Amino acid sequence: MTRSPKLSDERVEAVVEILDRWSGKLTWEKLIDVIEHKLMCRYTRQALDAHERVALSFRLAKKRIRGETGRPPVEDPALQKAFERIAGLEAKLDRVLGENEQLISKFIRWAYNAHLKGMTERQLDQPLPQMGGRRGTNARIHAERSR
Repeated sequence: MTRSPKLSDERVEAVVEILDRWSGKLTWEKLIDVIEHKLMCRYTRQALDAHERVALSFRLAKKRIRGETGRPPVEDPALQKAFERIAGLEAKLDRVLGENEQLISKFIRWAYNAHLKGMTERQLDQPLPQMGGRRGTNARIHAERSR
């Protein structure tokens, strides 16, 4: 079996979207199987759990699924689909709020450490340097980072 490609930002996003829409029993093995089916590559639990966003999404999905066990099934397929969509959107909102909390904590830590090094807010707000004299540096940096 060939080695799966590195978990890029796009692949991590695809995994957390799978977790946002997950219903039924969730295990790492089941998640790995679904990822293999949808993304055509197989990752280990350790590789997935090493990514903060995936680990957080997995924990939130498990918590959400445990809370859904008491809800009776709905007979109207359109209504059932609407409930599933709402549950998926609520899961995504919970995940995004959790990620936002983590980013705010990281920003506070960075701001504190920058302050200790004597950096000013003005220095921190400097634009990124242009690479090779061309515009679009931020897009190119993002593209290079996600390879």
